[in-house]
Amino acid sequence: MLRELTEQFKKEEKAGYSVPYLDRSDNFGAIAKNMVSQLRQDIREQNITVMYQPLAGMDNQVVGAEALLRWSFAGERVYPPLVIALAKEDNCYSLLTKLIMEEAAAAAGRLAEELDPSFRISVNISAEQLNDPDFIKESIELVERRGVRGNITLEMTEETGLGEFSLISRHIEMLRDKGVTISIDDFSMGQTSLDYLRNNLFSLVKLDGGLVNQAKDNSRCRGIISSITALGRSLDFQVLAECVETEELKEIMAELGCRYFQGFLISPAVPLEEFKPIYEKSKK
Repeated sequence: MLRELTEQFKKEEKAGYSVPYLDRSDNFGAIAKNMVSQLRQDIREQNITVMYQPLAGMDNQVVGAEALLRWSFAGERVYPPLVIALAKEDNCYSLLTKLIMEEAAAAAGRLAEELDPSFRISVNISAEQLNDPDFIKESIELVERRGVRGNITLEMTEETGLGEFSLISRHIEMLRDKGVTISIDDFSMGQTSLDYLRNNLFSLVKLDGGLVNQAKDNSRCRGIISSITALGRSLDFQVLAECVETEELKEIMAELGCRYFQGFLISPAVPLEEFKPIYEKSKK
């Protein structure tokens, strides 16, 4: 049933809409309720796995990592966006994010000490959290407590209705004052993104993997990417291509102006103890 639920969720995700599962009275609703019950227990017991996918420059040298949730239910790995959607629906997303951030901050401190003092780990958050003064306060306290000023990036997927511009801007400035940078994922050239980029609030834009993978055969996609990287040069933000799996695709991204990439070409997400050898190999 988990497989069927995942397939249904992916169909809805691709179509651009979401349907609540916890209020349903069918099999999907039953398994969703069991999943969030287990998820809440695992959060309480800090039984959440976080893995780290390298971010690399076009010279293949690893420069950072993204902290990625990996959670299993009934012995099966669950599609991460489904976990996030259920956590949001059950109102335990903030607890899940807090736990992931604690893990990532500890890892950032260790990697900064062992590899590079400027090493950064990015953590995914929601747009709503940048609106939340308590989240901002807790994030700053975490950075100070863990001693990772300059080692954490908060990564937010672009959404419409991010909130009051002046409030978001103030929160981002507060974070930046403590060395926490903000990146935006799945970038599109909508007015919301342009408002934030124009005011120099994001340091990195990550291109959606679907757009990146179409660039090989689609001149329009290449034109879009080239325009975004040109915008980056003008507005002083970097551009990273996601889901890069071949050397050919990496070269195309480099030609279009991307400075960084992420994907299986460099490495999938790995446990923290496996990350250091990947980093060291990339520096040779």
